[in-house]
Amino acid sequence: MRFINRLWESVWGGMGTLISQRQKSVVRGLARVVSAVVLMSMCVPAMGQGGGGGSVAVRAGKVITAATGQPYVIEDCVIVVRDGRIVAVGQNVAIPPDVRVIEMPDAVVMPGLVSASSSGPVSGSPESIRAGYRAVDAFSTYVDYRELLASGVTTMHLSPGWNRLVSGRGGVVRLGGAESSGRVLREESDLTVNLGEGAWSPPSIVKELVPPSSDNEIVPPTLQRPTSRVGQFLAIKEAIELATNPARGAEFDVNSAALARAWKDNLPLRVQSQRSADIAGAIGFLSERKRAGYVVGGHEAAAVAKQLQDAGIALVYTIPGSFRGPGGNLGNDPDVIEANVQDLAVLTGVKLAIGVGPGQSVTDLLLAASTAQRAGLPAQRVIEAITRVPAEIMGVADEVGSIAVGKRADFVVLNDEPLSGRAQVQGVYVDGVLAYSLGMRLKQAVGGEGRDEEHRTVAMVVRAGTIWIGPGQWLERGEVLIEDGKITQVGKRVSVPKGARVIDAGADAFVTPGFIDAYGHLGLDGDTTALSAEHSLVRLIGAADVSDIRVARSGVTTVMTAPYRAAGQGSQITAVKTSGASREGRVVSATAGVVFDVSDADPMTVGDRFKGRIEAGKKYLETWKKYEQDVAEWEKKKAAGTLEVTKPATVDEGPAAAKPDDALTGTWRARLFGGPIRPEDEREGTIQFKLTGSTFEGRLLEPPVPVEFKITGTLDGKKISGKLEIESRGLGYPTFEGVIDRDDHATGTINFQGLTVNFDMRRTDKGDVEFKVASSKKRKTTGKDGRPLPPKVDESLEPMKLALEKKIPLVVSCTTEQQIDAVLDVLVDQNDLAVVLLGAPTAKKHAARLSEKNVAVIPPAGVMRKEKAEWYHQLDDLTRRGVRVAMQSDVEDGARTLPGVAMYAVQQGWSGEAALSALTIDAARAYRLEGKIGSIAPGKDGDLVIFSGYPLDPASEVRRVIVGGEEVKR
Repeated sequence: MRFINRLWESVWGGMGTLISQRQKSVVRGLARVVSAVVLMSMCVPAMGQGGGGGSVAVRAGKVITAATGQPYVIEDCVIVVRDGRIVAVGQNVAIPPDVRVIEMPDAVVMPGLVSASSSGPVSGSPESIRAGYRAVDAFSTYVDYRELLASGVTTMHLSPGWNRLVSGRGGVVRLGGAESSGRVLREESDLTVNLGEGAWSPPSIVKELVPPSSDNEIVPPTLQRPTSRVGQFLAIKEAIELATNPARGAEFDVNSAALARAWKDNLPLRVQSQRSADIAGAIGFLSERKRAGYVVGGHEAAAVAKQLQDAGIALVYTIPGSFRGPGGNLGNDPDVIEANVQDLAVLTGVKLAIGVGPGQSVTDLLLAASTAQRAGLPAQRVIEAITRVPAEIMGVADEVGSIAVGKRADFVVLNDEPLSGRAQVQGVYVDGVLAYSLGMRLKQAVGGEGRDEEHRTVAMVVRAGTIWIGPGQWLERGEVLIEDGKITQVGKRVSVPKGARVIDAGADAFVTPGFIDAYGHLGLDGDTTALSAEHSLVRLIGAADVSDIRVARSGVTTVMTAPYRAAGQGSQITAVKTSGASREGRVVSATAGVVFDVSDADPMTVGDRFKGRIEAGKKYLETWKKYEQDVAEWEKKKAAGTLEVTKPATVDEGPAAAKPDDALTGTWRARLFGGPIRPEDEREGTIQFKLTGSTFEGRLLEPPVPVEFKITGTLDGKKISGKLEIESRGLGYPTFEGVIDRDDHATGTINFQGLTVNFDMRRTDKGDVEFKVASSKKRKTTGKDGRPLPPKVDESLEPMKLALEKKIPLVVSCTTEQQIDAVLDVLVDQNDLAVVLLGAPTAKKHAARLSEKNVAVIPPAGVMRKEKAEWYHQLDDLTRRGVRVAMQSDVEDGARTLPGVAMYAVQQGWSGEAALSALTIDAARAYRLEGKIGSIAPGKDGDLVIFSGYPLDPASEVRRVIVGGEEVKR
């Protein structure tokens, strides 16, 4: 087999092996993640609490009772608890002398949150009708749920799942109280039915041959319904009919028996559905059968609000929120359903509870519910929708959901108004006993719509009550003028050019610069190719599509788009607008940075990864500096009239006589091994090199190849580097680096698309070499008038040239303290380059140095993470230490959730001013783009976001977005 073909077969074969192993690893990893999520949401570490409950009196500055028949809010209120039950609530309540009194003059107390939706372990059985499964059987009453209690949730529904037509029977539990008797409120609270695409086309039922025998007939798999919207109701009716009227002698079926019992006992139907057509069908089904029930999901419920109201059917509206990290991508499908809290405004007459979306932690319930204020819902209705109303819907309102006499003493202590977005849970009482407090140490848990250019608005004036110009600069009742896509004036009153469009956002509106995703993958559509340094992502940019516009509508107007994986020689980052009708209008910077990944490198080798690249870049830059000097000198002479007319000068780029007995010229025997090449696939071949000055050229002699190619590179002392000019269908050339470690012997690596293999060479003949196909081109260095001509452009070194000129940063993904030290030593101290650290979870150890050297950090996408069993807020910590930070999504159109992540970060203690800076000017500064984006000032791009209020308040929403002076269509 031919040597070079075998090499790349081995490389790509190895890649396939790696991918296969990676896929298996991902599957195993997903299983672990699912288990961890289940454990996090259902089995967080235990804190025993025995007895029937405590006796205590709590006096609080403000109590939200959420109860009927008494005031919604009581100021300076006393709650008296006896044996875990509330016995008195009010302002002038006599406190028994034998109970302990807890004074909370500045606190806000409210009922424990009741989550009417949750995610937990579901049955893995394939049956479409799975009524035999009980969610409560997977719930442990002896587990510590303080991580859930810390969010204020004290009661939750146990869901049997969203993936089957009848997924089972749900339950209702409390997350504290007596382990033996106080935690399960209802073992069977409902029969859960799922309508919609998620429950369609269940797997076929295969009857196992147990025991196998000649008379045990092999039967084909049994197909299951439903496969369509109509079929789902037919399947339910058929299952009920069979369950309630079983044929004599029919084989016993546990699911059918459970369905019959649930139907006979009038167990309420819990219909989980998002589509309006399915909800309408559910209303008809419940009314026809005269069954009690309610709907969960309801993202299109606004379309059937009147039907819900007339039928008296309650709705648990699930609000998905990717607050703890960027959400998943939705892609380009315009029919994807995504919750819009504005729809809640038309559900006035519907009994409404609010829950979290499928797969989302119940710990986000309060923050998710807070966003319902965007629909104009009063605070009282929102609070009742996560306390008393869900308790009523699930049939446990006589026990929980409000602060009233006779109810269980489950309540939450907050430091601010519940829906303010800044409120933190200070303590949680269950049965009158402190089950969680902020000071408790928690155990480690397992854990295109762009308009045509000819229709662009020439001028636009934006007026608003508050304009956040930049850090510490708030302009009250101000205006911004945008002309030809650029901001030209900012002030109390600006010019209004004739024909200008005026947007008066209102006195309550809040305007910010467009937000920046400091590291994402928008537009890659899942392509994980590690692009080599000479390739820019610009060629992927066109008119904004559906996914781009989704991101723009969220307020994220610029994304630093990078490949999912960085190539060994670095990969380019492109700054892209999220809205626009053309490539020219969307590209902010074709090469905004170069990303390298040293997160898996030995810190001792980090310097070597960069050194050759930097040295080659410096030499390349010097040729351009010399060219610029020669041009300046030529222009000076021309202006003075002293220019001599000469013939165009040329330089011979062909081979010259080799030095006798140099370190490289001759014939070498090479071996490839390591990396993706298995030991049995290692091969050897013969290569000849010819050194000319400091550059060399080579050819593969054996084994023969169909198409001859060149090996080119440079020799610097004992170091060799270059590329194999092999046709790779636009993926770039394989590159190599090595060292002649002793006479007639060299070692190094070949890199291609993120894969690395080793080579080992020994010289077998030092004789001079001449190639049949050798370059003998002569390149002109001056024009006809003697003006110097520019040197040859090397696309692979152009990004490094920009970095050496300090026009762009090197973005380096690293993990350990030692890696960060090595990066700062080589790139900052030794070469004075602009650097941004990506990820860098240990960056706080270098905070003083990072601040002094003006090195920005883009922390991991998630806000909070565990460090030594404690939650760590890296964004807040680094900001307080004087380090500039920016925020990344590390996803594609999931970047639309970045503002929500920032809101969560603020709710967890980060300064709102710091968050706005990180999303705007600090991200722009990190990429040397502060002259174009990141703040509201003359000369900057006309990228603005108009909010209904302060941007990081849960009640605020994005009203309008302007990108490059054009409004993004809603």
